[in-house]
Amino acid sequence: MSIAQTVNLTNLKSEIKALQAQYHKQMNAAEATMTKLKAKLEAAMKELESKDKLENFEIQNLMSTYNQAETLSSSVRKKLDDTTAGVIGKIN
Repeated sequence: MSIAQTVNLTNLKSEIKALQAQYHKQMNAAEATMTKLKAKLEAAMKELESKDKLENFEIQNLMSTYNQAETLSSSVRKKLDDTTAGVIGKIN
C-alpha cells in the first residue's frame, strides 16, 4: 500500500470516527428528549386515568405505539453502529 493510500485511509477513518461521534451526540440528545417526552406522557396518562377521560384500551394503545417507536429507534441505532463498524473494518 502506498503512502498516499495509507494517508487516505487514515483520513477516512478519522472522518468516520468524527461522524460516528457526532451521531452518538445527536442520539444522546434524542434519547434525552425521548426520556422527557416519556415522563410527560406518563404524567399525562396518570392525570387522564384519574379523570377517566381515556378508556384503558386507549391508554394501552398509546403505550404500545410508544414502545414500538422506542424499539424501532433502538433497532436503527444498532444497525447504524453495525454499519459503521463494518465500514471501518473494511477500511482496515
